[in-house]
Parts: sequence; C-alpha cells; structure tokens
Amino acid sequence: MFDPQQGTVEPPFPPSAPAGAPELPPSHPLFPEIDGAPPDRCEIKYIGFQRRNEDGRTAHAPEDVPAHEVLSWATVQGWWGGGEYKAAAKDEHHRVIRHFPPAPGEFHYLEGDPKPLLPRAAATARVRPAPAIAPAMSQAPAPAAQPPPSAMEAILARLVNRLDKLEDKLEASRAPANTDGALAALITSQATANASIMTGMLEHRTG
Repeated sequence: MFDPQQGTVEPPFPPSAPAGAPELPPSHPLFPEIDGAPPDRCEIKYIGFQRRNEDGRTAHAPEDVPAHEVLSWATVQGWWGGGEYKAAAKDEHHRVIRHFPPAPGEFHYLEGDPKPLLPRAAATARVRPAPAIAPAMSQAPAPAAQPPPSAMEAILARLVNRLDKLEDKLEASRAPANTDGALAALITSQATANASIMTGMLEHRTG
C-alpha cells in the first residue's frame, strides 16, 4: 500500500512467502489446522497415542505408528477400542511436533469399550475372525440289520428248492433214448404248476 506521507509502499499483511521458499508440508487428518496457530514446519512422520483410563491415569500405546498408516480415528478405534485419546504428531526423529487435542488435559473421545493397548499386529490378530473348521466327515450309516425271514419267505425258498429238483429230474428223463414220454410230461406239468404257484406268491408279496 502506498503511504502519501512517507512516499513508500508498505508490504502486505500477512507477508506472502518469498518466491522459491519451500512449501509447507501437508496437514494430517488427525491434526486439523487451528485458527491463529502457526503452521507446522516439520512433516509428520509418526504418531503416538495415549489413552486416559477411568482412574484418570494415562497409558501410552506401545509403538509410534507411521503417519501414513493411520488417517482416521476409526483406525485407532479398530486397534485399541473406545476411550479418551490424545495423539502426538512426531517428526522423523520421533520428536513431538504438536498434540491433538492441543489443550492440556483435553482428550478425543471414541465410542466403544477400550481394548488392551497391544502392538498393532497383535491387536489386528485379536479382531481377525478365526478360520472356519471343516466339519468332520460323516461316516456312512451302518447297513440296517436284515429282519429274520418270514414264514412266506420260508415257503418260497422251499418251493424254489423243489422246482430245482423237478427240473433236474426232467433233464435226467430226457437223456436216455427210451425215456417214457408220459413220465417226462408228468414232471414237466408239476414243474410248471410249481412255477405258477411261486410266481403268484411273489406277485402277491410285492403288490
């Protein structure tokens, strides 16, 4: 701005960054910019966490997490559950740059029950579902015990045996050349009658 009394030009406020000056590192989602606070000059490389217990004491997470691996509070909740947390932004040498929430004694509340502050690998393993166990191979059922033969089955067995004997006699009667034809006809007739009886009984049983 030109000052007519001094004849000079005042620099703008706030002063703009000089040409060629290094750009400020991008802000991290867990550390929003606060109005009036100076911007971070160091890039956030790691984040440490502490949780306030019900008795008022604080417990620290067992490791500093690389900043690019935790971009939301939901990730923190998945590892260590709910509770009151404070995050510490750290540089590449694990030196603290800033906190969130920034005020002393202020914590960020997450819903849910707290979980043990274990290393992330162990905490992730706790929430990983257990592998499904394949069901045991079912054994084939044992064959049912056969019921004892009924009276009808016993009669059929005797008839079959008798028919076999009659057929044997018929074959024997046909062998000699001088076989009596009447005897052969009689045996054939008996075999046919027995076969008809057995067939009828079988049809009656299966019908």
